Amino acid sequence: MIIPIDEDWRIKSDLCCWHIQRYRGLDKKDKPVWKSEKYLNTLPRALKELANLKIRLHNSKTLEDGVKFINSIEKDFQALLVEIER
Repeated sequence: MIIPIDEDWRIKSDLCCWHIQRYRGLDKKDKPVWKSEKYLNTLPRALKELANLKIRLHNSKTLEDGVKFINSIEKDFQALLVEIER
């Protein structure tokens, strides 16, 4: 299963775990390259870790920008978690 989050991030599953993957560009044959950044054992944990990762990597210039971004990420990912945990 592949769950696209945005143009830079997705979550992919395999037999053993969930991979948080980051887009790295196109290869020589113009195929997208995704690199697994983290491996987690449940989908809710993968979503929570991806939300935390996106917050840590965000390039906010001011506290206000940072708080707005955190609130938007929490809102978006909380909605996904609610859907999954039903």
